[in-house]
Amino acid sequence: MSVNAESLTKLTVNFSEAVTAATAENAANYSIFLNTSCGGGAGPADSNPKRSGASLSEVSMTTANLSNSTYSIQISNVKDIWGNTIATACVAFNGFSAPAPKVSKAASYSPTSMGVTFTEDMDLTISSLTAKGNYAVSGCQGGGSFDFSAGTVTVTATSKRTVLISGFSTTGTVNDGTCLLTVTAPSAPVMKSAAGVDHSTTLADRRAYFTYTTATTGDTTKPQVASVAATSNPNIRVTFTEPIDNSTVSTSDFTLTG
Repeated sequence: MSVNAESLTKLTVNFSEAVTAATAENAANYSIFLNTSCGGGAGPADSNPKRSGASLSEVSMTTANLSNSTYSIQISNVKDIWGNTIATACVAFNGFSAPAPKVSKAASYSPTSMGVTFTEDMDLTISSLTAKGNYAVSGCQGGGSFDFSAGTVTVTATSKRTVLISGFSTTGTVNDGTCLLTVTAPSAPVMKSAAGVDHSTTLADRRAYFTYTTATTGDTTKPQVASVAATSNPNIRVTFTEPIDNSTVSTSDFTLTG
């Protein structure tokens, strides 16, 4: 039997054989502890355990924050599909460790649009990611800055790691050349990665220099597949070298062989 923290809030248990849904999906059969011996202080609560449809020996559940270094889980009363009840087991496991998201780069697309890319997949449900007040550009050639306050300014997530800021104007003199993007650190809601880790509070991790241009550059580079990885059973993640237009992607575009 093995236990793995897939994220800060997801725990997966792999049994040695197929288990029944009725017993495996009973949250009362699992207890998490803040140590490696299933005793003492209770750990994060678990809820909604679900047996995998693809693997009858795999059970995933939702938990509270699994940010400590080590935990243990006690499992009891789970039966295999032949009716045998598991002997009460204690399994130690490591908490989830994921890097804090940082600003990776910024890029000028046109005189009124730019992109900001983060180092990690971001939680697209958190409003601060697309709040225009959380972005600022200053220190441009000529001494000017960008004005993101107008009602025409929009911030849109174009991928899990990139947002598009468009419709802005410039204040003062802004010439072609280097500008400094800063992502602010709102207290709530805090920008988070898709893994649930808060954005770094270090100022240097929230900044990126980029080259602003008064000309519309466009993008003539064709996207390529950067990597393919099995993230879980039966999910596969395909990562491209640049943001992809979601409206052009369908399941028929992909073929799995082997």
